[in-house]
Amino acid sequence: MKKTNYILLILLLNTSMGYTQDIHFSQYFNSPFLINPALTGSFQGDLRASVQYRDQWQSVTKAYRTYAISVDRPIMKNKWEKGYLGVGLSIYSDLAGNSNFGTTKLNLSLSGIMDLSMQNTLAAGFHFGYGQRGMDINDLQWGNQYDQGIGYNSSLSSGQTSLIDGMGNLDISAGLAWDFKTNESDNIFQDNLRTTHGLAVFHVNTPN
Repeated sequence: MKKTNYILLILLLNTSMGYTQDIHFSQYFNSPFLINPALTGSFQGDLRASVQYRDQWQSVTKAYRTYAISVDRPIMKNKWEKGYLGVGLSIYSDLAGNSNFGTTKLNLSLSGIMDLSMQNTLAAGFHFGYGQRGMDINDLQWGNQYDQGIGYNSSLSSGQTSLIDGMGNLDISAGLAWDFKTNESDNIFQDNLRTTHGLAVFHVNTPN
């Protein structure tokens, strides 16, 4: 067994269970910013833009709604012989339930992409983001608003005024990506076997 195969086997055996509440889309291949920061600017073309919308749980009073828009491009391609940079911007908003519990996030992305050979490309990237969460409790009912004589009474205080305040935080993510193709030509109309493998770590600074 080759040395690289041993390395891949070790990486697979050392994975552990993780928990996340990040947004995601069914068409994950159209949202590279949510997969790996190293994919910023790593594509054939001059500019890439994406707009996505998702709703789920239509049976509840208010469906969960997620919006996302992103744009990225490679730069410095004509100045560096063996590599270039990728820059990007992504914005998403996620609203959940009657309280409109929402997450809004802005990411600035930067990646460095290096051609190791005609078949191999290695990229490293970072997300520098700012996120904010908040909710609207006006449409919610609480136990403190229960009046024994009439039932729910909206004029009574909910005792939950602290939930109205929004919470903002800085967020940093990083990733690596390796791209391999069998054909030495960049002609997209020729038959190519192409594969991309990567590793990404989100919320490196563990924001609250």
